[in-house]
Order: sequence, then C-alpha cells, then structure tokens
Amino acid sequence: MLRSAGSVVLGLFTLLVSSIVLVGVQDVLLLHFLPNTFPNAQVLSSSSTVMAGGIVLTILCALLAGWVTARVADKAEIKHALAVAVVEEIFTVLIIVTRAVQAPSWVWACNLTLIPLATLLGGKWRAAQSGNRAATSPA
Repeated sequence: MLRSAGSVVLGLFTLLVSSIVLVGVQDVLLLHFLPNTFPNAQVLSSSSTVMAGGIVLTILCALLAGWVTARVADKAEIKHALAVAVVEEIFTVLIIVTRAVQAPSWVWACNLTLIPLATLLGGKWRAAQSGNRAATSPA
C-alpha cells in the first residue's frame, strides 16, 4: 500500500519538477539566444510556438513520470500510471476552472489529452521492460 501511494506521489513529483525545469531551461535559452524574437518574458509567454514547445517537453516529462511510477510500483504498472494520469487531469481541470493560469484553449486540450496518454505510455513502456505481461494487457 505504501509503495503504491509512494509510486503515484513520486510520479506526480517527477512530472512537476522535470516539466518546470525543462520548460524553464527552454525559456532561458530562447530569451538568451533569440533576443530579437523574444525580447522579454511577456513576448515569450504569448508565443504559440513556445507554448507548443512547452507541451512537447511536458509530454516527455509525462512519459518519464509514467515510467518512474511504474518502476517504483513494480506491479500493476499501468494501473499506477493511470492513477497519476487521473490526478494530473484533476489538477488540470482545477487550473482551468480557477483560471490560475491563462492559456489558449488548444493548450488545455493538449494538456487534457496528450499528457495523460504520455503518462500511460510511460507506464506501459516500463511494464514491457520488466516483462510483466499481465501489466501490459488491457484490463
């Protein structure tokens, strides 16, 4: 029970920290190396291209989060990755409803569909690596 809960918490932590770091690095690099295109953070944050890049980076982080969750859980890998995906969805819906972060609708649509799918794929990837065939079959 503790291992299951820990795997989900660690998966969420992995997603949060890795996505903040990678998107932050993306932003710093763009501001530094493309000052004519992105003279300040406001221009950067309103760029659709930068938002799309952030989504791609977050998808990679979600894959990692699903993999980490499944690795720590060590059984029922996909169910644990699904738990992380469900919690992600809840947080995303809360952010949308409270308008805590302003973003175009397409960004939220991507977050609501692609991030959970990537998390599940990360869990499935780990289950396949571990040879746990029961965990890779749809239940």
